[in-house]
Amino acid sequence: MTLLYWFDLISVLFFALSGGIIGKRKNMDYFGVCFLAFITAIGGGTVRDLLIGAMPIAWVSDPTYIGVILLGAFLSILPLERLRWIERPFLVADTFAIALAAIVGLQKSLEFGANPLAAVFFGMTSAVIGGVVRDVVCNRVPQVLRQEIYATACLAGGVIYLITSQLLDAGAILSFASGMGTIVLLRLGAIRWHWSLPLVRREGN
Repeated sequence: MTLLYWFDLISVLFFALSGGIIGKRKNMDYFGVCFLAFITAIGGGTVRDLLIGAMPIAWVSDPTYIGVILLGAFLSILPLERLRWIERPFLVADTFAIALAAIVGLQKSLEFGANPLAAVFFGMTSAVIGGVVRDVVCNRVPQVLRQEIYATACLAGGVIYLITSQLLDAGAILSFASGMGTIVLLRLGAIRWHWSLPLVRREGN
């Protein structure tokens, strides 16, 4: 089993946790929480694998993914909000989920023949699609459409990963850490200090 595989499982766990937390906050029953955890966890990876031709899709062929999703759903039911060391469990889970998914998706896309620029896009797709589906199902404005930096952080982390892994020829762990670290820092910074991209305004406004 490769490092990429384990990182993919960890990202699935964090996505399932973030989906389950939202489900619990929406007062869903146990099935609803598990369903939301599932669609959040597999959404981005499924779209990515279909686009790059990675068949069979990871969670379809490997039952470990289902087990990890159920674990994330179970953890989301625990009273995490009461723990002092995790003040905002959803944002923490979501941030680490997109960071892992973006870099894993990028590297997997490269392995299936995508050019570097396309691979960065596929990495972003892996990171945001599950959350979009989750938020639409819960009648929330998707995180990616809000002002705070979200998808842009994934693109920036992907570029840093490419620079460290291909141009600087750094090792796999250092490359993953630099790409993921960029995404986490940008996302948490955007949440803390309300960083955002300039708005596109209509003419005459």
